[in-house]
Amino acid sequence: MADLRPYGTMRGAIRRLAVALLLLPALAGAAPLDAIFRTLETYGPLNTQRVERAALVAALQAIDPHATLVPKSRPHPAPDADVPLLHHHERWPEDIVWLQFGGLSTTASNEAITAMRDVLEPTPTGVILDLRKAGGDNLDALDAVCGLFFTNDTAIYQLRDGYANVVTTHFARANSPPPTLPPVMLLIDGDTRGASEALAAVFKRHPGVMLLGAPTRGDSAQRVFLPFSNNEDLYIGTSWIVPIESADYFPNGVIPHIPITTNISAIATNTPSPMIAPAPLSTNALPGPSLAERIGDDVVLRRAADILLGLHALRQP
Repeated sequence: MADLRPYGTMRGAIRRLAVALLLLPALAGAAPLDAIFRTLETYGPLNTQRVERAALVAALQAIDPHATLVPKSRPHPAPDADVPLLHHHERWPEDIVWLQFGGLSTTASNEAITAMRDVLEPTPTGVILDLRKAGGDNLDALDAVCGLFFTNDTAIYQLRDGYANVVTTHFARANSPPPTLPPVMLLIDGDTRGASEALAAVFKRHPGVMLLGAPTRGDSAQRVFLPFSNNEDLYIGTSWIVPIESADYFPNGVIPHIPITTNISAIATNTPSPMIAPAPLSTNALPGPSLAERIGDDVVLRRAADILLGLHALRQP
């Protein structure tokens, strides 16, 4: 059975108790549990194996809500392992760069990083980083993407263990960043997860960055596979990402500056909503059929383009 003690606990005393129950199975013979078992047995045969299994899973998920036991016979791929770094990237005639991410995964190649750097030179008037539905767990890719925007000496986040001790501090891996950070619109939703969620958290604390969309998943754990038994491996968080000078985004996720919903039913029924409802670009802001056609009915992307066009207009002499 895996020894979880080196990883500490995630959230205080209740999780330390869970680890103790997991590592000291002799406690299962204590009188209170016996009394519970006897009560249950009065209503029918008690499947102790299923009870022990449920208790084990509960203890593991008290350390990490997404912990799971995986049969050794099943492949153990990394999350989003086959997702490319970029689904799409282009520079619009309005000098806005749109980068649509797939995920910060093991397939985030140097070629993709180079493509991002090329499309960002010369410095555009604005950048849209689209992290909606993006995932991955490759921290090297996260550091490299941050290096496109920040200098090499910029501390971006820390990995901390369950006792909040700093394991490592990560810095942006510079790749000839622009001399000044252009205005950045960063698009997120409830499926923004893993290293992409960490990227959103890192960018949120920097001036000149605005987040639009919906809160991200709210899962800052870095997980590994550990040998657990003869038949199973344990997939569990052993460290957690904490952005520099920023709060942990577990469990509420990274909160956008401008929440936007595409729930048309809320508008049709006149139901009050705390989020901004879909609205077309203003007539004066429409940049022409080429960009309008590219954006289509994507409400969040339209709002981001509208804001960047407005900022560019304000900077004109």
